[in-house]
Amino acid sequence: MTDAFFPTKRIDVVIATDDRDDDDAIAGTGVIARSCRIVTQNANGPCPLLAVVNAMTLRDDASVEALHRGAGGEDVGGVSLDGIVDVLAGTMRRRICSEEDGTPDANATAVLNDATSALRDFASGMDVNVKFNACDGFEYTRETSVFDLCGLRLVHGWVVGEAEHGADAARVAGDGTAYNSLVERLISLKTEIEEGVGSNGRGEDREGAVGASERLENGESAREEDLVARAVALSLADSKDASLKDAELANKVRDATAMEDFLSSTASQLTRTGLEAMRTAIGEGEYVVWFRNNHFSVVVKRDGQLYALVTDQGYLHEPDVVWEGLGGARDGDFVDSKFQPFVPHVGQGGGLGIEDADYEAAVAASRAESGAMNASAAALPPEFLRSVDDSSRVPTGATANVDADHALALRLQAQFEEEERASRIAAERRARSLDDRGPTASRPEDASRRREKTKKKDKKKSSSSTASDVCVVM
Repeated sequence: MTDAFFPTKRIDVVIATDDRDDDDAIAGTGVIARSCRIVTQNANGPCPLLAVVNAMTLRDDASVEALHRGAGGEDVGGVSLDGIVDVLAGTMRRRICSEEDGTPDANATAVLNDATSALRDFASGMDVNVKFNACDGFEYTRETSVFDLCGLRLVHGWVVGEAEHGADAARVAGDGTAYNSLVERLISLKTEIEEGVGSNGRGEDREGAVGASERLENGESAREEDLVARAVALSLADSKDASLKDAELANKVRDATAMEDFLSSTASQLTRTGLEAMRTAIGEGEYVVWFRNNHFSVVVKRDGQLYALVTDQGYLHEPDVVWEGLGGARDGDFVDSKFQPFVPHVGQGGGLGIEDADYEAAVAASRAESGAMNASAAALPPEFLRSVDDSSRVPTGATANVDADHALALRLQAQFEEEERASRIAAERRARSLDDRGPTASRPEDASRRREKTKKKDKKKSSSSTASDVCVVM
């Protein structure tokens, strides 16, 4: 495992307290603040590992402070991947030892060893298999045991809801079925449907009726009325069997359609039902790890609003960007460590400084990306769109949460579809470019080799014609 390096960012952690006169509490706020470091990441960071260590740090169950010191005691400004693994492995061991009265048994030791090995695998990512019936539904694996040993909950927002996705989708995906099983079932149903459409299952009965008719015409020993009765009976049985098979085929088509529609309409892996389930399941002030689209991040609930921890290295030097609203009335809004709205800093000259101006541009770009759904605003009901100009109209209560959650789910889905469309267009352009060149078009390396051979010939001719003028010093 390559020992990568990750910069850290110092933030304050606020802890709610019922005693507003507490000596450690911030005056009049009812919260206690302490300082800690969170680990930041770039686009390719090992987000499962960093999410776990950040959640444990915020909860004061782990610390990366000691990893900041170099050989001479200087602050190196970040932590190593091996250092993070060691910190978490030590944390899990302490938790197991406390539960086992200081002496873990053979089974607990084996579980700890597996979890420590899984931590190192986190460096290259983590595969999870979500279940669509609950926001904390996951298929148990060796990797998910890490969260259990750390006392952390792993959640997702990819939850099916009858009101949002229809009764058929809730029936086929809401019974505890995991993603992998649903996809396998969908493939199986499609195969069965293709085979069923090409066969009606009536061949044998028809052959029996035709055979009876032929025997009657040939004068074989059988009474005419008996043969007619048998033919009628076979015909009725044939019709009943066909109806049953048609009904089974129709059910398969309906189930396959429901599965495919649900998966395609929720490709962003976040639904309005899922956001509401997360808001209900997560306790006030609880830190959880949230999974979505192969990314893991820390989420907390504060005053009923969900927030995701901002760990992108682009905000490393902005101390007042700590959390980002997830759903609800503050969806997409940056807040500081005390959950107060982010206010851009103003330079000493009365305007924005260079760094602040650059940061404002980054925030504007982020907001523009978050507002990608505006491009398709005509297709959305007006009540689902938050006005960015009319700041006086701030929706409150459960209705605001539902509308904002729906808007967020639609925006993420639109963003996902736009990325898919851009990728498809790029692939088509590359294919057309190759077609235009034709099968006989010379390759660049062929042309390069021809030019090289020509240069060698010219050089050889030149050297032979001027050999008498060359003076060689030995």
